[in-house]
Order: sequence, then C-alpha cells, then structure tokens
Amino acid sequence: MTSVFTYTGQQVDPESPDPAQFRIEDIAHALARQPAHLGHTVAFYSKAQRAVILSSLLIEPGAQWAALLWYATHAYDVTGPALCSSHPLARCIREVFRVTDPHPAAIVNAEERLAACERIQLFRVINVPLPADRIKMVPVSVSEAEGMFLARYADLVEAGNLDRTPKPRVG
Repeated sequence: MTSVFTYTGQQVDPESPDPAQFRIEDIAHALARQPAHLGHTVAFYSKAQRAVILSSLLIEPGAQWAALLWYATHAYDVTGPALCSSHPLARCIREVFRVTDPHPAAIVNAEERLAACERIQLFRVINVPLPADRIKMVPVSVSEAEGMFLARYADLVEAGNLDRTPKPRVG
C-alpha cells in the first residue's frame, strides 16, 4: 500500500507508521467523510458520528475512549489488513492515543445495541424488534460530524481521569 496524505499534511505509511504523524484532526476529518455501513443508509451517516454515539453509550472512561477511536484505522486504510488489531497501523494508533484495551466486551455489546437502532432508523428494514433503550439516530452533516468527534475527544481528555493526549515521539 502507498502512503496516505492527510488533511493536516502528514504522509502516513500504514505498513510502517510513524507515531509522530498521527493527528486527531486527521482522524476526525477522514471519518466524518466516510459513510458508515458503506453508505447503504437512507441518509448520509458517517463513521465519525457513529464513533461518537458508540462512545457515549459506554460508562467506563477507558471503554469510551477506545470506542471513540474504534474506527481510527479507517482514516488511513479501508482495504482490510490494517483493520486487524495486530496490524502495525492499529498498534501504532493504540500506542499514540493510549488505547489500553482495544476490544473490550462492553464496546461489542454497545455496538450491537447501536446496530439494532440503526437498522430500524437508518435502513429500510421492517419487522425488526425495537431495543428497550432506543437510541435516537439523527444523521448530521460532514462538518457537524467532524466537530462532534473533536468535541467528544476534547471532553474525554478534559474529564480529568484520562491522560490520553498523544504520546510524544521518543527517539
């Protein structure tokens, strides 16, 4: 795979990532422009918005943080290999943004709840049971999704119980 040129001017090689090149602004910008569910929803619904909603469904701060960055590799590679948690890109993003538990069961459970609400509200699916804790789905514009993602990131950093600012590059 070739390098990815990012919104902030970085050149990231997904196969050999340099931690110094990762910017939350690049992740937010890219995910806000990528449709969740490959665009098969009745209205545009971005991966950035989905990550914010997913993060907000969780209680434990570490799980909220991991959920917000759940799709971060998609900002640099949507072809498949980097989506695996053991790929160098995924490992580097977890290291830079200090995601200590990349796949907690809580995120998987929250994703299932979110997917049930999405099927009802964002797809043309009928006869699907409504979850008891229905999540209101209101797709937003690209710029709103990007802003939501950055605001959620800032809120989690400012929460006081997280030291999740990116690690400076050592060496």
